[in-house]
Amino acid sequence: MMAVPKYDEMMVPVLRRIGAEPGAVVTSKQLRRFVVEHWGLSDSETAETISSGFERYANNMLWACTYLKQAKCIESPKRGTYVITDRGLELLATGVESLDRQSLMRYPEFCDFLNWSRKGKPSASQSMINESSQSAVEEGESPEDVIEGAFRSIEAALVSDILEAIMQQSPAFFERLVVQLLLAMGYGDSFDESGSVTPLSNDGASMALSARTSSALKTSTFRQSDGI
Repeated sequence: MMAVPKYDEMMVPVLRRIGAEPGAVVTSKQLRRFVVEHWGLSDSETAETISSGFERYANNMLWACTYLKQAKCIESPKRGTYVITDRGLELLATGVESLDRQSLMRYPEFCDFLNWSRKGKPSASQSMINESSQSAVEEGESPEDVIEGAFRSIEAALVSDILEAIMQQSPAFFERLVVQLLLAMGYGDSFDESGSVTPLSNDGASMALSARTSSALKTSTFRQSDGI
């Protein structure tokens, strides 16, 4: 089973399909069918989705069309339709076998598109993410895949930073934090005094949580050995 082709791998075949009949309009639906047949994608491959739930092969095909359109190799007379341009025909006439973002930068319009999308002064952390994202896009990852990967990286870094900050705090802070977590998980209720910590002692890190309800006052004791 082959992997779903990346957007840059789709550019030339998609351009050829759109230019098969110069002047004829090709729809997104026709291109989707072409991609499936051209690469012989299986049912499981066409069912593969990105984080938004959109089919990965269709997403990559649309990004291939977006870049070709920004390079003025194709035009979109109306939403979901494409037609090849003179520039696109000239490009095919050169016998081009592959295209990527770098090769499309020969066209000023495509450079303008990239420069427009990079407007704004990023922070240091954003610059680091942008460098990683730039590398991923150049390797054929779609922008959605890049965003998803960047989100996972930020999430992992945030978790690491939070854990490091917690480990630098005192045992008393940790016990109060656990009580607040238990309250957030549904133990006790919304009253500020519904959760409390046992006095500091050699109690094996036990913590008492008073679950105050309208019918009774219940106290639960949690110990470090309970997996907290």
